[in-house]
Amino acid sequence: MDTEKKNLDKVFLYAAHQVKGIRPLLRSFFSFLERQTDFYDASTEAAQHMVLAAFQEFSEVHRERKTEKCVPIPNVEPGCIEELGSEELGSEELISEETIDNGRTDNFYTKSADRIESDDENHEDGFYTESRRTKKGSVYPNEGDGATYKHYKWTQTPTELEVLLPLCKHRQKVKSTLQVDYTPSSIFVYIENKKMFGGCLADGIKSDEVTWTVEDNVLCIRAEKCKTSWWKQLLITEPMLLLKPILRKHASLGDISEKEMRQFQQTVVNKRDYTIAKHQEQFPDRIPIPENLA
Repeated sequence: MDTEKKNLDKVFLYAAHQVKGIRPLLRSFFSFLERQTDFYDASTEAAQHMVLAAFQEFSEVHRERKTEKCVPIPNVEPGCIEELGSEELGSEELISEETIDNGRTDNFYTKSADRIESDDENHEDGFYTESRRTKKGSVYPNEGDGATYKHYKWTQTPTELEVLLPLCKHRQKVKSTLQVDYTPSSIFVYIENKKMFGGCLADGIKSDEVTWTVEDNVLCIRAEKCKTSWWKQLLITEPMLLLKPILRKHASLGDISEKEMRQFQQTVVNKRDYTIAKHQEQFPDRIPIPENLA
């Protein structure tokens, strides 16, 4: 793997030297994707998710590299200096793009997508009972029409989101170092300058409407959606949420338009007429009672 990275570094360094800069290099790379691959055949949303996921991943690696503590050099005699190995960066597993179905990144999923590292041994198994899953891996909605994972859960309405992250005993002591960063397309939570939760969102939020509080040692983040809709994911690294149970749960005649109401009423009338006609076919000798005599 290291050899492959070194070989690719040589290619990219040569390309950067040829085009003379980072911005021209990026333009050349996306031009290559457009000319030689089917990258732009997917929806704009799916392509943006792919680019943002890669950017956020290495942004975190860079952040951790900058905040990594320096290792003190031990006092040793000349000629006896041993090579000091640097600590491995605790980076997350790479996001794998398995398939893009109907223009969406339905299977952006990693083993670490539904868990958050816990510093408390008493909570190795998590704080919550995870939502049930189908055989294909989709998640059944929780009581708040979102999804529940071991170390966090989220709920939603068509216009708002709420994310709950319980703090373990260790993090309760240092909750003053909590930092919540958000943009219209992402949310990240840090504690002691270490990532606790976050990633690219499945859809957009109004960043100026985001609030967060800590109540009963639970971090609660509330956000308003840019578009009125039911989300299938909170983060693009999560498995897909089943929307049918949510739609059935909230279905009511008050939620449909006037046109849909007329169609529904016509369907009821047609079904009634069909039932009366079938009854007359089965019992032709019976004379229906006039409505004014019924």
